[in-house]
This record gives sequence, C-alpha cells and structure tokens, in this order.
Amino acid sequence: MSGTLSVDPTQGARVSASGVAPHVAIVGAGIIGLSIAWRLVQRGCRVDVFDAGGPSQGRGCFAASRASAGLLAPGVEAEPTEDALHELCLRSLSLWPAFARELEGQSTIPLDFRSRGSLVIALTRDDVKKLEHTHSYHEALGTAQRWLTRAELGELEPNLEATALAARHLPNDRQVDPRAVLVALRDVLGAHGVAVHQRRVDAVALGGARPMIVTELGQLEADYIVVAAGAWSRSVGGIPDEWKPPVHPVKGQMLSVELPDSTPLLQHAVFTPRVYLVPRTSGRLLIGATVEDRGFEDGVTAGGLLHLLEGAWRAMPAVESARVVETWCGFRPGSRDDAPMIGHRDERLLFATGHYRNGILLAPATADAIAMTICDQAEPDWISAFAPARFDADFAGFRNIQVPAHAAL
Repeated sequence: MSGTLSVDPTQGARVSASGVAPHVAIVGAGIIGLSIAWRLVQRGCRVDVFDAGGPSQGRGCFAASRASAGLLAPGVEAEPTEDALHELCLRSLSLWPAFARELEGQSTIPLDFRSRGSLVIALTRDDVKKLEHTHSYHEALGTAQRWLTRAELGELEPNLEATALAARHLPNDRQVDPRAVLVALRDVLGAHGVAVHQRRVDAVALGGARPMIVTELGQLEADYIVVAAGAWSRSVGGIPDEWKPPVHPVKGQMLSVELPDSTPLLQHAVFTPRVYLVPRTSGRLLIGATVEDRGFEDGVTAGGLLHLLEGAWRAMPAVESARVVETWCGFRPGSRDDAPMIGHRDERLLFATGHYRNGILLAPATADAIAMTICDQAEPDWISAFAPARFDADFAGFRNIQVPAHAAL
C-alpha cells in the first residue's frame, strides 16, 4: 500500500491562523473516530487519535465497533418518531459502497461487504400481524421491500422454511465485518502517519488560546478536539457539566457459531422476533444481541447466551448442531433519544457520539459531516437535527426527534 497522501486541491482543509492545515485531536478509536480521522487526513489535516485501551474492555467485552455485527439495515428498525434519524441512516447507507471500495483499495484488507439484503421473519400469527403493520409503514416511507410467503422464503433460505410463516425482504440492506473495517482504517491511517495513541485522555482543557488534550504522559495542543469515545464520551474530564453528552452504555451480548464443515447456514442477514442472525463469508453465523441497561457491567452471562441460542433455535433448528466459536459483549453508546450527537459543542470542541445501534451504519455520514464542519467551517444543514446542544433547556434549534420515555437517563 502506498503511503502517499492524495489530497484534492478543491477539497483541502482551511488553513489556521498560523498558515497551516488544522490540527485535530480525536478522543476515541472506534469506527466513528477512525473514519473521521481518515476523512480529515484526506483533506490535509494533521490528526492525532487517542484510545484508552486495546480491543478488550473487560471479560470478553469490547467497545461497540468491535462488538457489532456490522448490519447496515435502516429499513428494519425505523420508528414513526425518528424521521430525521431514518433519513440520516439512508444517507449513510448510500455512502457505504464507495466507502468500502475506497477503504479496501487503500488497505487491501477484505471487509466482507455484502449486498444480499436482509430478511425480517414472522414465526407466529401474532408476528405476522406485526410484520404486516411494519410493512405498511415502510410502504408509506418508500422503502424498497418485498413481502414473501413461506414458500418464497424457503427458496431463498431453506433452513427457515419449516419455521417462518412470512417475511419482509429488504434488498438494499447491506452488511460488513466491523473488525475488518477497524483493522483497515488503522492500516490506512498508519500509512499516512496518523498516530493512534494507546493512552487514556484524562481531560480536555478548553480555556486557553488552543484546546488541549491532557493524558498521564503529557499534553497535546490542537486546533480542534473531537470527542468520539462512544459509551465513554461522558466520562472525558474537563468538559463543563452542562456540555457533557447524555450518553450511557447499553450492554449487548453476542456469540458466533459454525457447522463442522463451515457450510453456511444462511445467505442473508435475518431478523427474528427475538434475535438477529448474520452470516459471514467464512461460514460463521453471528447471533445477537441482548439489550441490557446494566452500566459497564462486563462479562458474558448464562442468561444472555440462553436468550440468544433459544431465539436462534426457534427460527432455525439447524443451529443446534453448530459449535459455538466465540462469545462476547459490548457497550453501545445510547443517548436520550437513541440518536447521535454530531457537530459543535463549542467553537473548538465537537462531538460525534451517541450512535447507539447505528454506529457502523452511520460512520461514513458522520465522518463526512465532521470533516466538512472543520475543513469548510460550515456544518451541513442535515446535521442540525443531531446538534449536541439539542438537549439544552434553551435550545431553539431543530427538534424533529422525540424522546422516548424508556430512554431517559
């Protein structure tokens, strides 16, 4: 891979008062932080990334990016109160094919980016009624979808024919291996001289002429600081209490299985009433994920694995003969309204956090938005719905996102 940085002269970064391209410090090295770093360095910025630890955050627990299944499926979980979020998910999904091609080309690492779509299945009569309601809602949204009978579903996925009564087929959904994406992003950034510092950020200092990152090993000045620390974003010191992002950890447990001969159990990502099933090219099948409001309580539990295995078995009994390959958990960065916080909190402090279950999907759009905000000195209009200040009592900006009662901190 070439280490030469190619910068489009019409898309370069605005120079700072010192006459050089902006220097940006990013707190967090998940897919959001690394994608932002990649887009910034392509615009000519100097970038330093800080990350508190290695891949594991505890007893088999990971940060959200490494723990994710890599589903790119905005047509599955859209809610009537989340129009702006749904539009953002669609925007970012449209960016993923080019994002994946570019990243694979620069890193030469296969990302297992798959375009076979996904299936949402019904196992009972009640499930069918719920699925019909969802299908009608997405018809009104204009979502590309197709209703499948049991026989039609059996033609696509024979292992589901005996259990599923009907399904929605979403042909535009995608999936990717997020662990491969993280490796590829680090590879590309390393080739361009971007340092990913494996050290904890104790605080950010905002009172001087330039903001500063403070670590146990010293300090680093920058022109901008971007907080993209996922579920840990609220714990970054030095941010005034009224500015701290309302982000909290939502634990999810997962596992992967495979047949002894690595024969694929499925071809499509499948959403069942209780779990989702995500096939990999290698033959492994990911089963996820629990949703637990337990803070940073780490570790995989017997109850979590029982929930996952039983949910998978009810949809596809063939999973019974598969061997368990890996179990893990992760911490999604939940927000008060399940939507991300993207953009300025202060002139030199930006947030890119709170992506909840959509971090992998929203990485390309988030990275573009932060790069435009810093390099062009203008936020794109569409991120106004996700302003970090939208939870402030005196915020007068766009408020199209409603706060579900269950998500209150």
